[in-house]
Amino acid sequence: MKKYFTQVPKSSLAPHSHSQSNQKENTNHSEVSLDSSQEFDLSSLKFDPEERTLILSYHPNHHYVIRRAYLLNGPCQPRLAVHEYPQTNISGSMGHFSHEWFDDIYHDWLEYSVSKDVVYCLYCYLFKDHNTNQGGGETFQL
Repeated sequence: MKKYFTQVPKSSLAPHSHSQSNQKENTNHSEVSLDSSQEFDLSSLKFDPEERTLILSYHPNHHYVIRRAYLLNGPCQPRLAVHEYPQTNISGSMGHFSHEWFDDIYHDWLEYSVSKDVVYCLYCYLFKDHNTNQGGGETFQL
């Protein structure tokens, strides 16, 4: 353990006026971020992936709060009857989305938009930088 950490002398742990001023500064910074995050109305968030606003479109002070709200809510996984999912021609045969995929290994990130019949990746939405010059995306067509 000593290989990774160095012991700090007890004299440097004693309170100094400088460290107290740093604590006050840190407290002020956290209050600012808390105040700015409280200004955002989380009830205005859309949970259907097709209706969402890009994370980067929000004020930077709200990114953390918005991501946290989506993570706490979990992925949008509407459970419809099999016949309610639209049929799609996939390489000459008809197929459709299956809500059983929500119970599979994709349970924590797979999302489905009923309005567009498109599958989404929750984590891709939350953490992608949305650079249009870059490949990849957050949707999968059936």
